[in-house]
Amino acid sequence: MTPGVQRADAGGPGRRLVWQDEFAGPAGTFPDRASWSAELGAGGWGNGELQTYTDAAANVALDGEGHLVLSARAGGDGAWTSARITTSGRRTVRAGLVEVRARVPSGVGIWPAAWTLGQDIEQVGWPRCGEMDVIESVGDARVALQTAHGPRGYFARWQSGPVTPVGVPLSAAFHT
Repeated sequence: MTPGVQRADAGGPGRRLVWQDEFAGPAGTFPDRASWSAELGAGGWGNGELQTYTDAAANVALDGEGHLVLSARAGGDGAWTSARITTSGRRTVRAGLVEVRARVPSGVGIWPAAWTLGQDIEQVGWPRCGEMDVIESVGDARVALQTAHGPRGYFARWQSGPVTPVGVPLSAAFHT
């Protein structure tokens, strides 16, 4: 299976594939702009993140072999850059199976993730819009996290999901 491709048989018989991205395109280019846009900026993004998000090819680009590569880079001034991309406003899935095939980095301070947010986030905010983390891994990439987040009361939130130890670190190979 090509990285970035959702299996057509995903979820069993009777399920219809509604979208997939094979990340086809020349090396060094941004993924298909009909599906993806970059979120640009800095300032913590709710998690105290230190990097500035860019759409520079050094931070987000296809590798020409069916992979999307997101990279964090240290600048000479000690500042970090990385990339954060979204399908918001371009792709919406109401129901179904969401898969990600990825090889995630590992290391101190690393927190790679792929997640879905409710399309009404601009109107109702987070966590009221809902969030489902398809994959997250922190640190040494030996644990896969999948979490659902939602509202509880006016300012509180809830979350629930498995913490799954993995035999082969998520950084060592592609995993679906």
